Amino acid sequence: MSIRTLNVDKFKTVLKKFTCNNLTEFVNINFADGNIQTAIRNMNGDVIVICKHPNDVILGINPHEELTMNFTGCPVRFLPTLNAIAEDEVQIEIFEDKINILSGQHGHRKAYLLYDDDSVVENFIMHREPLEAVEYFHSMKITDEFIKGDFDYIKKTGARFQKVYFSVVDGTLYIQSTDNTNLYADGNIIPITELPGVQDMMVCYDLNHITAMMQIVEDEPEKEYIMNFAWMPEQDRGMIYTHSEDLTERYFLLSREI
Repeated sequence: MSIRTLNVDKFKTVLKKFTCNNLTEFVNINFADGNIQTAIRNMNGDVIVICKHPNDVILGINPHEELTMNFTGCPVRFLPTLNAIAEDEVQIEIFEDKINILSGQHGHRKAYLLYDDDSVVENFIMHREPLEAVEYFHSMKITDEFIKGDFDYIKKTGARFQKVYFSVVDGTLYIQSTDNTNLYADGNIIPITELPGVQDMMVCYDLNHITAMMQIVEDEPEKEYIMNFAWMPEQDRGMIYTHSEDLTERYFLLSREI
């Protein structure tokens, strides 16, 4: 057992980002070389999260010390416990199979968070760069205006479909809410930008996936995030790759069937 100090709010932020706002069923947290990092996908393989930044979450870990924590059901599983803690920082006891969080006066409240079996989570850890050869046909900075304007409109109008479409038609990139499997479905469509020379295409994404990613961006107004669009005609599939400007956060969302 070793005793360390946990920054509660930063731990909640890590759980949120390392699961792309709860889109992955597992969270894999690695402490090594003074950093905290993850590289994991969800069970369907259409959400990939790669994050790495200096460790300011668990204080007192030796920069040369290696520590891995695997959990399922995060952050929903832990939020009731973490939200109940009044302190900004608490002591934790680190064991091979769990961590104990000591809070309250003199640490008399103890919450224990059990690790998951490494062999289960290992199946979802990324050991290589996702889709290395992918070329992106457009990149754009995600602005507060876009999130609270056009995307919010599409999110509200498309809630019943749980789909969001990105399409290129006659050199214009659009965002759209509808259901292309239903001939009588209504829809809403908004032009984003002109893309002369880009071939016509239409890609469908899970609205919950895009919304979760946008929420991460909205929660960090001081950071800049870039959204990149890819179309892989040989697979009839698209991908949105969103990253922070410093590349400490990288989120890959793959399209679904139209």
